[in-house]
Amino acid sequence: MAIPSRMVGESVSLAETLTRSELKCLALTASGHSVESIARKLALATHEVETLLFCAERKLSAQNRLHAVCLAASMNVIECND
Repeated sequence: MAIPSRMVGESVSLAETLTRSELKCLALTASGHSVESIARKLALATHEVETLLFCAERKLSAQNRLHAVCLAASMNVIECND
């Protein structure tokens, strides 16, 4: 998937704004884990995982969670395999 033209040149700075926790949540989402599963794996409350994913979506200017995962993968900041 190509990075939208409005993001070309911004991808590095956008990726750099993502926290380790946001990246972990995006990567686990890409691997098919539910919010509840991610919360258990990272020893977080489900609302914390939801917040981390929401923040990642906003930082990436994504339309939704799937879009955020696709953008992060296309920027090579997460891998989409378990």
